[in-house]
Amino acid sequence: MKNAVKCYDCFKWYHKRCLGIFGSSNKINPCVKCALQSLPLFEVHNFDNSVTNFQENNSNRLNNHNEFFENCNSLDSPHEIDDSSFVINSKYLSNDQYNNLKLKDENNFGIMRLNIASLNKYLDDLHNFLASIKFDFKIIGISEHKIQPNRILNGFLPGYNFVFDPTSISHGGTGFFIANDISYVLRRDLRINGSIESTFIELNLPKQKKLICGCIYRHPHMSINDFTDNFLVTLLEKINKENKNCLLMGDFNIDLMRSSSNNAISNFLETMSSSFFAPFVLQPSRITASSLAISFSTQ
Repeated sequence: MKNAVKCYDCFKWYHKRCLGIFGSSNKINPCVKCALQSLPLFEVHNFDNSVTNFQENNSNRLNNHNEFFENCNSLDSPHEIDDSSFVINSKYLSNDQYNNLKLKDENNFGIMRLNIASLNKYLDDLHNFLASIKFDFKIIGISEHKIQPNRILNGFLPGYNFVFDPTSISHGGTGFFIANDISYVLRRDLRINGSIESTFIELNLPKQKKLICGCIYRHPHMSINDFTDNFLVTLLEKINKENKNCLLMGDFNIDLMRSSSNNAISNFLETMSSSFFAPFVLQPSRITASSLAISFSTQ
């Protein structure tokens, strides 16, 4: 069946377009459900099929974004698909699909994160993207803004304040766009010193616990174990002493799909879960052979 792929582990068939797979291959190992069951957090939170598998050797997987977002076509033998097991807690959405959710600003608190690869270069693109979305995000985490010391943001985003930590290298930098109606304070005491880039803010939300938001950028060349044991553990210990909710977002450059075969990645996940952090989004938001951007929250 050219429109479907079969998992090596559970032997079920899935629509290629559901998985974001393009090309001639008709095999995946593992499928989204089997992949997720290999994660340490699966049993704790019972996320069902929240990770989408992307084959490293499938160079055509992102060549056609329109096709990626299309609805699945019917298979020649549709009864071979077990649709009941394909429940997604988080998913990829096009702009139109997101707008069709008809979210109301007063009932939802929107937080977005973006690796922008030069904020001064792509600020207008960010503005146009936000204009196309019928929802006002209160917090926008930014990584790789590439604004160096003694430089400024060449422009502004209407309705937002921008706080950031500059970067001393060509690739890096973290910060937040914060809606003008949000009360916040900078948490410089939570910044991770050393080769990791980070920005932390604390939000004062009406009738809710205070929310700590952190945006972190781990450079790909840095050891994952070094990041976890020498930086992340200390940060989590500080946060755990406060009776506040916390959201950690950023470009960790860690592939969670390899957690069952890579001790360093497994150690990272176990460290997060031991402090009661769980992933909000399990699909890869940046898809390369060596990169994965993720967000963790205590609630």
